[in-house]
Amino acid sequence: MERRGFRIPEKSGCVRGIVICAAVMFATQFFGLYIMLGGGIPEWGFYWSFPLRFYGNILLLQGQISDLLLPVLLGALGIAFAKKAPELLAVPLVFAIMSRLIWILAVMAEGLWYYPGWVSGNLLRLASLVLLLLFFVLLLSGRLKQKIWLLLTAFGYPVLFTLRRLFGLLSGMASGTHQTFSLSSVAGVSALYIAYGIMGLALSDDPEGSYVWVGERIPCRGTGKRWYVTPELLEPKSIVKSILLSVVTLGIYRWFWMYSLMKRVRYLADGNSSCGMEMVCYLFVPFYEWYWFYTRGKRLADGAAEYGIALPRRQGIYLVILLLASNVVALAIMQNDLNEFARMKREIRKDEITEE
Repeated sequence: MERRGFRIPEKSGCVRGIVICAAVMFATQFFGLYIMLGGGIPEWGFYWSFPLRFYGNILLLQGQISDLLLPVLLGALGIAFAKKAPELLAVPLVFAIMSRLIWILAVMAEGLWYYPGWVSGNLLRLASLVLLLLFFVLLLSGRLKQKIWLLLTAFGYPVLFTLRRLFGLLSGMASGTHQTFSLSSVAGVSALYIAYGIMGLALSDDPEGSYVWVGERIPCRGTGKRWYVTPELLEPKSIVKSILLSVVTLGIYRWFWMYSLMKRVRYLADGNSSCGMEMVCYLFVPFYEWYWFYTRGKRLADGAAEYGIALPRRQGIYLVILLLASNVVALAIMQNDLNEFARMKREIRKDEITEE
């Protein structure tokens, strides 16, 4: 299998840094620490508050929910996929960009966007997130050969954000007024960028390094056109366990389950696991889920046929289920087909070994 682009080495400890940054982001949604300057001795203050405020327009509430979910998404994906499929760590950045756009629309709807520097500050933050996403994706794909641009954005914007806040603090003090500098706000904003800076420091393109390469192909004889199969396609996944985890995690595990299905269908159809853009579209594009299940139902069957295994085409069934029932049922049916492929392929391999 062709290996190009940057990956996170298997022995890297960057996941710990990602989780710490996610924890800081989450904590600053509930707790705050600030310092008040001007007119004498500096005063320190500490406060806590519930991050969701059920008043104002619906966009403000959506922005608050997005801010609360972002660190959970970053931490969960970091633990599960940072070393196995780092391209999936682009999803939190897309989520952060969408969250920032929601906040901009919400504040404009409230008529608060006339505050000095508000527009420029938020547009700068939005641009930095877009650049961070761009550099991160290009590095993982191998199109960008140097990590310096990712590192400059990841560590440079927190410095710029802090200096901008300090400049506003000093300007206010020069005018003789009391000014407040929120340490928790700076930490919460900076933590997201620093998490990707930590990943940037860990990323390596050393071909001799030890990585968790997903989708390694192993030789096996078959009756179809293909002579290799990925080990992941030979591993069945418990449907009951996946449904229970989806319920317990309030639907969050369902995203991981969906990503696993996308990857396996890709293996069957194309022989690779590059499905980051599919996952982004699934999370943020309306009705894409219907399109995906309809088209991938055929791809799954056609891909299995390449290995000499017949699976039913269920495009129409998936659409009916999504319209009338639940996407969890559609996930379970597709997982059952993949489990059947794994079972049949393993039986074929046993027969081949016995014949030899």
